[in-house]
Amino acid sequence: MKKQFLKRCTAIICSAALLTGAAGYMTPYAESENLITNSTFDNDAKGWSYYAHKDAAASPEHPHHRPSIAKGTAMTGMLVGGVNSDLADPAAQKHLKNVPPDKCYVDDDGSYSTNEITIYWNSPLIYLLSLTESASAEIPEGWLLWHSYSNYSALDSKLYLRNPDGKTDEITGDFIHAMNGSFGTSPDQITFMAIDSKADEWDIFIAENGKTINLTQNSGFRNEDPKWSPDGKSIVFKRGRWNNDINGFAYDLALLDVKTMEVTMLTDDIAEEAMPDFSADGKTIYYTGYKEGIGSIYAMDIASGKISTIYSENGVNAYYPIVNGNDLYFTKWYSKDNHCDQLVRWDGKKLYELPINSDKYDCSDACPIDSGKVIFSSTMNGSYDLYCYDGSNITPLSELNSDINELGADFFPYTIRGDVNADGSFNIADAVMLQKWLIGAGDIINWKAGNLINDSQLDVFDLCLMKIELTA
Repeated sequence: MKKQFLKRCTAIICSAALLTGAAGYMTPYAESENLITNSTFDNDAKGWSYYAHKDAAASPEHPHHRPSIAKGTAMTGMLVGGVNSDLADPAAQKHLKNVPPDKCYVDDDGSYSTNEITIYWNSPLIYLLSLTESASAEIPEGWLLWHSYSNYSALDSKLYLRNPDGKTDEITGDFIHAMNGSFGTSPDQITFMAIDSKADEWDIFIAENGKTINLTQNSGFRNEDPKWSPDGKSIVFKRGRWNNDINGFAYDLALLDVKTMEVTMLTDDIAEEAMPDFSADGKTIYYTGYKEGIGSIYAMDIASGKISTIYSENGVNAYYPIVNGNDLYFTKWYSKDNHCDQLVRWDGKKLYELPINSDKYDCSDACPIDSGKVIFSSTMNGSYDLYCYDGSNITPLSELNSDINELGADFFPYTIRGDVNADGSFNIADAVMLQKWLIGAGDIINWKAGNLINDSQLDVFDLCLMKIELTA
């Protein structure tokens, strides 16, 4: 049976993409526009792009289009019909006789069956291109913390803080290679790890109200991966000590009381425990436990010391647990054989893979913001860059990304004090929402905005203070 090619192939491609939401014709973020304007049309048997543009190796110069004919060359941005094996005009019959069906295209202004410009396929193309340009994630307002380095062994990591006004500052002090920053109860309360310039050891630092303090100075241990407790009174981290039996460092979890500077060890064994984070109520610590180089995700009840397994898969590395309310995000390999990092969310019962994942590049370091929104690091465009996913769209944080690696983001939202219903203002409606929530008769949207006592919990004292401020 003779192979046939549909008339006006570009019309079919654009219409199919339009009807399916571009599924199968557009890929996540980076390649979407290119697949329409370049790749889809460049990959035909003739190597042509049927979309007239200057960057194509070969694209129409003499379309069946009166304005272009009058001008003597094609107007850029136009889409011609493309391959049509029917040879339905004299020009096509003249030039394409005995030509294979998948090469039946001629750049001749007389070929209206292969080289015509009409509204029928240009209108869906314009619509699809508008989608790729406008499909950007909404980035919430707040403070963003992240680090950037060329590679880990270069010891050149720098820690940055961007405020809601768009101003970015580097956090500096008597240290080098700062990374893994974490916000406490305010954007002015930050902890991070860095190498002390004098002692040449990894230590836990805090940057608070413009001052930087080394909390573990001259401890003789490696102190890494700090995270604040929800009440801002303590920091959980991993502490490494040299062990002759394994001829290397053994890492355990530790808890530091910021006021007394007392360190309490939570684990004490040869296996490595790392990357701890508190649950929202401060009663549980999630962490990564390594066995033979493969990480699994565990939960430790602080009061009892009881440990439970959240995720463990044979040969699949999982690490970097991050808490957001009742959800836990972490990073895992795609499979035992494919080590591309994937982001997953655990709601306490079930695991969900984020739709941003790919088996061809890394997605890691989840920084959940609110419902459905997450900032993350990915190699989808080469080195690690920061992106924002809002549940529908992915947007690169282009102002922050560089030609090296951006990782370890943390976010502190900008909130209006008392605005628990998140409508942009503090009024009696917020008091009503909080009161209903306290008696179990309703939900609350932004509980942090209602924590007026600043004790990391909502109760009747917050409601009383809210009423006082509203009537003052």
